[in-house]
Formats: sequence, structure tokens, C-alpha cells
Amino acid sequence: MNGREKLSLVLTELGGFIGLPDFHRKEDRPPQLVFDDNIIVNFELCPNEAFLIIYSSLGEVIGASSHSLEALNARYRLLLAANLFWRNTGGATVGVSDDGLVIMSYQHPVEELDVRALESLLVTFVDCAESLKRSLKDSAEQTEELPDPRQTSPIHSTDHLVKV
Repeated sequence: MNGREKLSLVLTELGGFIGLPDFHRKEDRPPQLVFDDNIIVNFELCPNEAFLIIYSSLGEVIGASSHSLEALNARYRLLLAANLFWRNTGGATVGVSDDGLVIMSYQHPVEELDVRALESLLVTFVDCAESLKRSLKDSAEQTEELPDPRQTSPIHSTDHLVKV
């Protein structure tokens, strides 16, 4: 049995176990599970089909309406601290996508995968994702915002510039 077949079997078994008998891998898009209307977990195989990759977006690193460097720094510090020795990620890795989304991901060998292992992995992953998402939200709310630089008046004096 190849990795794709094994993953399909395990996901189908997981669906039956959690009361979603129609949950299985569809070829048109990777399967997803939504937890508490808050965490969307995506399932994909790596290209060589040796590892299952689960991942979830935890939101933007910084809100589009925020222009605070303090908030941005606080969130990056939080993400780096969570990643350090995987202390707040349950073994997953947190990163930032090119479009500024915080992504939490974990990979597990397909060969060692069964429904109990996947269930255990999901419990840990979702708990950590919810906690980290909440921490990111709290850090944004606790940081005072700087004014939007586009709304402040431009500097009219050039006295501060070094003239050459």
C-alpha cells in the first residue's frame, strides 16, 4: 500500500471514528477538518508520500489596520518563543507565509500512521493551535498602536539630513 492509499484509509477510519463517515480524501482538494469554528486543519502528503503534513493558518502576523512596530515585534517574539524547542507547539513548527499568515505545521511518517496516532496528533495540534492563536490575538490587543504613518504630516524641514 502506498502513502496515498494508507492516508485515505486512515482518514476514512478517522471520519467514522469522529462521526463523519463521508470524510475521506478527495482528489480535487486536500481534506480539512474544522474544530470549534476556529481552527481549520489541512491534511496533505509530501511529494514523495512518505510524510503526512498537517497545517493550519492562525491568522495574520499583524492586522491590516495596524501599523504598530511594537505589536509586530511582540507577535514575532511570541512566535519565536513558541518555536524554541517546540515548547508551545506540541512538536509542530510555526512560520510566516509570504502573504503574512502565521502557519502552524507538523509532519508525521505515513508508515507509522493509524487512526489512534492521528487522533492523538490532532488533539495536541489543535490544542496548541488554539492556544497560540489566542496568544497572538491577546498580544495584538495589549500593544498600543502607533499612528498610521500615512495620516501624519510630512516633515517639511531638511535640517535633520546630512548634507554632502
